[in-house]
Amino acid sequence: MKHKRLTVAALGAASALMLAACSGGGTSAPIPPLTDPVAGEVAEGVLQGVTLTYAADGGTTQEAQMNAFFKPFADASGATVNEDSPQTLAKIQAQVDTGSYQWDFVSSYGDQISRECGVLF
Repeated sequence: MKHKRLTVAALGAASALMLAACSGGGTSAPIPPLTDPVAGEVAEGVLQGVTLTYAADGGTTQEAQMNAFFKPFADASGATVNEDSPQTLAKIQAQVDTGSYQWDFVSSYGDQISRECGVLF
């Protein structure tokens, strides 16, 4: 159970950093909290019916990420987590240009994110 909490905490922290890294202060209204969050825990079933898609490079690394982070998160939260690969800037650009977003989480490199912050992200 402790390992599961750490996994969920790590996923939550990484997701928060990714989302905050390029937040441009958009015009959308704030999203009210679903629960009173506790670091390292996810309320059981809180994301029941929600589908998230994770894009990465594929292969054994993505398989390990799915097994270590996303499957335990999905089990605990009730979310369905799909995966896609490969993630490329061209695919991200196409999603941005069309406004048709297919991915919720993207694994990338810090320098790539830094270069594209404010452009694609």
